[in-house]
Amino acid sequence: MQSKIISFTVLLALVLTTSCVQETHVKEIHFQVDTGSDESIGAVGIRGSLPPLSWNETIELSDPDGDGIFTGKVLVDTGHSSMSFKFVAEDGSYELANQNNRNLEFEYQPQVIRYSTIWNNPEATVVVE
Repeated sequence: MQSKIISFTVLLALVLTTSCVQETHVKEIHFQVDTGSDESIGAVGIRGSLPPLSWNETIELSDPDGDGIFTGKVLVDTGHSSMSFKFVAEDGSYELANQNNRNLEFEYQPQVIRYSTIWNNPEATVVVE
């Protein structure tokens, strides 16, 4: 009887430790947002639902040549199938105010994704390499 209890306990522990962990995959996401002729936007960042993004902290994008096109790369290690995010101006105001968040769908594998859009335009070009 005691050996059955021990066997059951070992089996239960094995099932709990192996079935609760979902494998993650790295998503290398390259963002590009064109602010167009809106000169009031001096800097752009991004906030979102999966680390390293968060809804409380902004990850800054860069515009080294000053052409109003901000770019940046984020590495997301996740087992989730999607991520929501928005671009944020330097004053903390979100683009697409009162509209749905932007969303990226993931495949269950490592991916390199290029996401290109225009500020305040919900349409985007998404290229998965």
